[in-house]
Amino acid sequence: MSDSTVVTPRVLALEGGHNFREVGGYPTTSGAKVRRGLVWRSAGLDRLSGPDCELIRSLGIRTIADLRTEHERNLFPTPTGVPDGARTLSWGGSVEDAAPRTGTRPAWSDLDLATLRREIARLYTHVAEAHSVQFAEVYRAIADGAVPILIHCTAGKDRTGLAIAILLELIGVRREWVIWDYEQTNTHLERHMVSLESAIGVGGMADWLAALGPEGRELLLAADEAYLLAALADIEDRFGSVEDFARQALGLSTGTIDALRRQLLEP
Repeated sequence: MSDSTVVTPRVLALEGGHNFREVGGYPTTSGAKVRRGLVWRSAGLDRLSGPDCELIRSLGIRTIADLRTEHERNLFPTPTGVPDGARTLSWGGSVEDAAPRTGTRPAWSDLDLATLRREIARLYTHVAEAHSVQFAEVYRAIADGAVPILIHCTAGKDRTGLAIAILLELIGVRREWVIWDYEQTNTHLERHMVSLESAIGVGGMADWLAALGPEGRELLLAADEAYLLAALADIEDRFGSVEDFARQALGLSTGTIDALRRQLLEP
């Protein structure tokens, strides 16, 4: 980190959940900060205990954005007590729907680790547009005041990581803090609790992932700065900026982007 700013977002200690943490307190380029307690992020919620559900309900969450596919939700359903009156955003589609259609990928089990890392970073460049409908609806909900909101997927790393990173970029959070938030997954992710079938969230990769060795799986489950930067660089190369991506690919209006900043920033 390039300055002495200290940010310690709240992390929930859960019996059956993990990587559940607040997205707040981060400084922006304008000198504002992200309001506390309005945005939360998490890995899957399917193993939550009764006390876990009570703790989550105490946050006053009004909206839960479940970025998983219908297939994942059916395999790993969220306990019915978690929403407790909250609106749940979820979307149809299969694990195949989000898979990139650009050429033939080499079998990951055949790649050396450096090449595999580059391949995962390349795959990251597909995630945001593959989930453009979901991301747009999440951002509109926040702009409309449907907060506090919990955004989650299976690991809380890839789909959730990009959804949060783009949100933070849109409201002007400094890039180093966007990366810092993403990399906190390395501390809070319980790898043994993640289904590799759902990893990354681009679909149709269960057979590829099953063939990976331990080191390859570790690369896949890492919150590697290179993965996030590859996605952001691709967005900026093709659209000019994250804000232009939000307008062109997500269909967000200037008014919605301004409303996001009003909702989430404080002087």
